[in-house]
Amino acid sequence: MALFTEIYRNGKHVWLDLRRLSEEQWCIDPFSTSVRHLLGDRYGARQRPVRVAPAAHHTMGGVKITDNCETSIPGLFAAGEVTGGLHGANRVSGNALSETLVFGARAGNSAADWARGRTDGSSQACLQQLSERWPSKGSAKFTGADLQEGLRKIMWQDGGIVRNQEGLLRALGTVSEIHDQVVRLSSECESQDLTNALELRSATRVATFILNGALQRRESRGAHFREDFPEQDDERWRGHLQVHVDACGEDVWYFEPEQPAV
Repeated sequence: MALFTEIYRNGKHVWLDLRRLSEEQWCIDPFSTSVRHLLGDRYGARQRPVRVAPAAHHTMGGVKITDNCETSIPGLFAAGEVTGGLHGANRVSGNALSETLVFGARAGNSAADWARGRTDGSSQACLQQLSERWPSKGSAKFTGADLQEGLRKIMWQDGGIVRNQEGLLRALGTVSEIHDQVVRLSSECESQDLTNALELRSATRVATFILNGALQRRESRGAHFREDFPEQDDERWRGHLQVHVDACGEDVWYFEPEQPAV
């Protein structure tokens, strides 16, 4: 939070000075040992200060799954950083690989068990569903680089490290505008353009979930910081915000309090 404020709001640089570290300190744990060559040698951190900035590491929310990595959609299984709820409000660095090994295996085995003997799916059926959800008339060419960059920028500025109501509402408005532009695109685009448009359309939906979740959670917890609600509020917000899309296509939000340990 301090890095973000200093760099992106105050317009200043932040420097990290590692010149006094001894060889023993560089090798104090596996992580620092692994970055010794990159920081110390490639970027010259042993001879001079290096400029640093915050970066996106892990999205704490994601798809809700069962112990066997099932989602609410039959035949769709998920694992890894696309899922949510496993780590709580924050995640210890380095847990991603072990999580991938454990839940990746579960998801693969579950998907194989589900798919064994099924013959009710086909590529043509998937294409038919896609064409039904995508307009046949509209722009024939997708030039979405500016839209993609706009989405990244607004999510970093107003939906990233430091959040507040004004910024989140502003970001929601921008994301909605980007989504509307993508929806008007035609399914008659070239294949790569259509793929890019589909990805951006999905990205705007995910961005909307992130922003609405951050807007509703009026507290600060773990990786979520609201400068207008800087304190953690266990009485009201100890638990998970969840959302699903109902039969009419509307987003339905609800809060699931944390269950007491047995």
